[in-house]
Amino acid sequence: MPIVHPCCGPVRSWGAITSQFFVPQDIKTADLDGDMHQDLVMRNAGAIVWSRNLDGQGTFGTLDTLFLSNWSPSWHFAFDLADIELDGDIDLVVLNRQDSLVVWLPNVNGLGSFGPAQTIGDLHGQGLLGTMKCSDIMSSSFPGSYRERRARREKKSVHQ
Repeated sequence: MPIVHPCCGPVRSWGAITSQFFVPQDIKTADLDGDMHQDLVMRNAGAIVWSRNLDGQGTFGTLDTLFLSNWSPSWHFAFDLADIELDGDIDLVVLNRQDSLVVWLPNVNGLGSFGPAQTIGDLHGQGLLGTMKCSDIMSSSFPGSYRERRARREKKSVHQ
């Protein structure tokens, strides 16, 4: 499956990870390795992987696995990217929607090496969390908001 650049056409065709073809369900960009180039971070049914932007011109490296999920069904997990530790490195935040469990993987050296998943917590303990977004809504350089959608109403929460 080719990734298509809006002005340059196909950028890269994805190959195999282990013995299965990787078909991304979500794709985000962020500079994970501190080289000022936007890298690709992708999620499929069972993993989150990233591909280093090697030259800033659309040449991407091999896929490296960041997170393997045993959560089922696959649509029960999502991810976002934010500087959780406020150390200038982009970390990975993973949400298990079914259990409302949030974990994060720290970018330990700013070069795209990630540590083990650490539990942030169960956001409300009811298994109804629908979306989560890390953002700096207070311009404090602290990504501290999440949005939860419940079956009957919507609640906005800010954690500082």
